[in-house]
Amino acid sequence: MSNSTDSALVDWYSDNVATPNTSDEAYGYWAFVVGAVLGLVGFALFLVSTTAERGTDAFWLYRTFAFSIGALALPVLMYGFIVVLPLHERATRVAYLGLAVSLLSVVAFLLVYPSNWNVDGADYSTAVLSAYAAGIGIEVIAAFLFPAVSDETADVPATGTAAGDGDAAAADDDPESKATFELYPDRKDEWRWRLRHDNGNIVADGGEGYPDVRNAKKGIESVRRNALGAAIEKREKPPKGVDHTEPDAAEDDAASGDEIAAALPEPEAEPDDGATVEVYEDRGGSWRWRLRHDNGNIIADGGEGYSSRSALDDAVERLTERVADADTLEHDPTAFEVYRDNGGEWRWRLRHRNGRILADGGEGYASRSNAVDAVDRVRERVDDDPEVYEDAAGKYRWRLKAGNGEIVADSSQGYASESGAEAGFERVRGYAPDADTLEFDPLGFEVFVDRAGEYRWRLRHRNGNIVADGGEGYSSKQNAKKGIAAVQRTAPHADVVEE
Repeated sequence: MSNSTDSALVDWYSDNVATPNTSDEAYGYWAFVVGAVLGLVGFALFLVSTTAERGTDAFWLYRTFAFSIGALALPVLMYGFIVVLPLHERATRVAYLGLAVSLLSVVAFLLVYPSNWNVDGADYSTAVLSAYAAGIGIEVIAAFLFPAVSDETADVPATGTAAGDGDAAAADDDPESKATFELYPDRKDEWRWRLRHDNGNIVADGGEGYPDVRNAKKGIESVRRNALGAAIEKREKPPKGVDHTEPDAAEDDAASGDEIAAALPEPEAEPDDGATVEVYEDRGGSWRWRLRHDNGNIIADGGEGYSSRSALDDAVERLTERVADADTLEHDPTAFEVYRDNGGEWRWRLRHRNGRILADGGEGYASRSNAVDAVDRVRERVDDDPEVYEDAAGKYRWRLKAGNGEIVADSSQGYASESGAEAGFERVRGYAPDADTLEFDPLGFEVFVDRAGEYRWRLRHRNGNIVADGGEGYSSKQNAKKGIAAVQRTAPHADVVEE
């Protein structure tokens, strides 16, 4: 297992930057930080040396440490760059060798400078600089030449499995996807497909229905064959007939999230305000809805289009009946999610607030209470040592077993190294005891921070579908909660009007 210092570095990176695919990714970040600090310290010492009288002991002392510390910055920065790349483990070892050679040359510099440096007597400057250049050159080889001459491809860390995959490992050498193709019948009993990311967002869909599931699968296979090498064509205007923007979108002077929040009362107040559900047909022929507050701001809109007005009306009716009772679910920074999958089984997963799934149960349960009991078993056994193993795809994974051999929890992703899998479990061990259990019954508001650092909210069904979202980002969690409160307060009593 990683020591406490290493775990602290990885945990800080996971909480404040992103959940790393491997621990090396976090260490590479810290190498960048250390290299940058060394460069600044070396430059500062050089400036200090200019204040001392030239030729004095203080002058040479400052110069010695300025040059040596500054010289360390470049190889450390390069090492951090190499570590975060998805290269072979042997490339990292070569880079480590280059770093070691550079460090030795700096030690040699400390021993010979200034009396044996570029003087008439013993001059070791050429030898020391050659060793330093050799170390940098070895790191360059590790970063650029090694992948070019290697017959193997680098191990790219896996990032997640679809719910229900359980303990099964991928059967080929391709890296595991961050998304899953879903096949489902729509309200017209036509088969459709969509590509859903592990964070729940729908990345793509087929746009049309198919008369049978086999044709829908053909559509998926066509995407798999053609998308990877497809060229990107930039269009100044959307192709005719496929623009899903509402007709008056260009005319709306949309307010920012904070402007919307400023016009709303505090959640604990007893406001006398209201809203209207606007339904409209977009340019693609799909029916959509949005919730417009009395002050004119759009405070929520639907996450998908519907094939008919009646289907949209049914969706809006269900939403307005349930939204007031929906809990607000917060990952602080992680939470156990209990949800129902497409097969009707109940499952759990431990999700970080950045969207990454850290662990899951691997199997489905017949009832919600059984899934909640499974979460409790994870909390009870998280102090046990996990089993770390290599799957068929060459990725390292962990799983936590009970005394009877039952798998209590497993990693939802593969790792490039055994230490990476161990570090992944350490994060789960640290988070699980204090993580809340969030139940979607059947809806739940999620407050999260997007990549721009803004707070957002979305209303998710327990099956994973995003039912609605706020559309705009907020500078604070409180403002996002004001938006949620306004939706819960006004939607149940809103009149439905057609635009």
